[in-house]
Amino acid sequence: MKTNRFNQRGGAGTSILIALVIVLVILVGIGGCAWNLTVGAHDRTLANYQLVEEGKAKMASALETCKTQMAAVWSLADSAGSKEESIKVGFAKARTGFEDAIKAYNEAAKDPSKTPFDLQKFVSQKMGGSFADVKVVMEAVPQEFRAMEGYTRAQNVVSECMNSIRGTIDDWSKDIMTYNSDRGRVVTNFGLGIFWQGKFPVKLEYYTGTIEDATKVKIDLSDIKPKS
Repeated sequence: MKTNRFNQRGGAGTSILIALVIVLVILVGIGGCAWNLTVGAHDRTLANYQLVEEGKAKMASALETCKTQMAAVWSLADSAGSKEESIKVGFAKARTGFEDAIKAYNEAAKDPSKTPFDLQKFVSQKMGGSFADVKVVMEAVPQEFRAMEGYTRAQNVVSECMNSIRGTIDDWSKDIMTYNSDRGRVVTNFGLGIFWQGKFPVKLEYYTGTIEDATKVKIDLSDIKPKS
């Protein structure tokens, strides 16, 4: 009888031990899955956020490329300006506005308080306005220069630069939409938990206006001519 009781107790103890081991394995498994979910959510959100942040540098690069390409426009200014001083001055003012806008963007991009929306809006409006100035002056170029190859090239450069800036903004906005889409998922919010929720914005805004909106603004040539 005693042996049977001992065996029963031993068997019960073994069962309890096995049950505890099973529970422990389950808890470790759940913990591992939760950790993987948390780390995965963090790494994925970080990668998406870094792509958005890289948009600043990509825009700066696109603007610098345009700055180089616009040399064809300023070259036209040297030729046409020799015939009419006001055209030369107009091009000089348009060039100053163009290069100042690029410089201002680079400074704004360093400001941590500036959001992608702020920077996209700045580029669309300031650069769009700058291109509008350039177009106005080009339209005032004497007729004999419009038949020159340089004039056509200058027109193409302005269009190419606008397309480049527009494309860079569009790509930037797509990265923001990708970030927002994943950041808004329940599984991502759960995975970020209490540790990383505050590290990443819940949603990022992006500018929906276009650079063309700014170039539609009517600018009188007198606005960029020297005041008498």
